[in-house]
Amino acid sequence: MNEKIAREAMTAIEKMNNVMDTQQKEHFASMLTILTKCYGKDAKWRGALILSDGTQMISVGINSNEYELIGLVNESAAMFNADIKAEAPESGLYN
Repeated sequence: MNEKIAREAMTAIEKMNNVMDTQQKEHFASMLTILTKCYGKDAKWRGALILSDGTQMISVGINSNEYELIGLVNESAAMFNADIKAEAPESGLYN
């Protein structure tokens, strides 16, 4: 990592530290720890980061190209749908 990127990242984290509550800080630190599994010489984990402000969406592949990213999104959507349906109360229509 070059010096400029490291400095920009530290500045962003310092700004966030001033506005986040304790729970947000703990969650953010956990997310950074999880992300480290996706990087490095022998990294096997891949990820997808999807952000939205309600009008725009940003997607970022984490140790994945665009093709792998869409595969992760599709696979996770199917998995989440199955989990939601399994936990849903009996309605006669869905489960």
